[in-house]
Amino acid sequence: MKRKTIVYDVGNTYVKCGLFENKKLVKVEQIHTESFNDDSVAHLNSVFEILPEDNVVYGSVVKRVSKILKDFYSADFKNLFEINSSLKFNFSFGKIDKQKVGTDILGASYYACKEQKDSMIFLFGTAAVAIKIKDYKIKGVSIAPGIGFAFNKLLEQADGLKHLQFSYTKQIAMGTNTIDALKMGFNMLRRGFIQAHLDILKTSEKENYTRPYVSGGDIKNICKTKHKVVDNIVLKGYYQIFEDNFNL
Repeated sequence: MKRKTIVYDVGNTYVKCGLFENKKLVKVEQIHTESFNDDSVAHLNSVFEILPEDNVVYGSVVKRVSKILKDFYSADFKNLFEINSSLKFNFSFGKIDKQKVGTDILGASYYACKEQKDSMIFLFGTAAVAIKIKDYKIKGVSIAPGIGFAFNKLLEQADGLKHLQFSYTKQIAMGTNTIDALKMGFNMLRRGFIQAHLDILKTSEKENYTRPYVSGGDIKNICKTKHKVVDNIVLKGYYQIFEDNFNL
């Protein structure tokens, strides 16, 4: 029987766990990072029916969860692999200290460089992240507060919004009520984050990036003709790094 491979993408808000079969992501489960513990790992193992001989891969930006995964799997599982900067990548780091690059950036960049040498990548999670890749080299990164994260804080802090039921659906006109106004603001912040980066690269560096990659929890209803929408780009990148480095 062929080994299964599960991949953990440990972010600040969610721990995602994906099952890969025949090099394709076939199932994803996620648990809030704050509540993630040993029972969470046992639950995911049960859901995916993972055996000690299967492959377990993880990339993490949260040390507490890294320790949980290491402690749980080190005892009985033979094939535990960590995504970190010591591995081989299909891109270079230029002036960037690779020891300080987040694993999520490593995963997303690896995925993009599998397809093309020049890319702009936008990740929308707890943080909004922009990554510029030129000639298979990470040229720079931009990080801002995540849009969904910022809006949730607004709903928590603003007295008039605390009990508002709000979902981030598409809105292309100025709102005439609070809900639609928030939807418009959300979409404009996301659009502005992307467009501002593309505009400054076009004007100051004469570089034109068409159809940038976008991924993350805050990309619902984004235009797929203008963007390369890749669900779980970090998970998929981690799997590709694992496959190319360990050739299993």
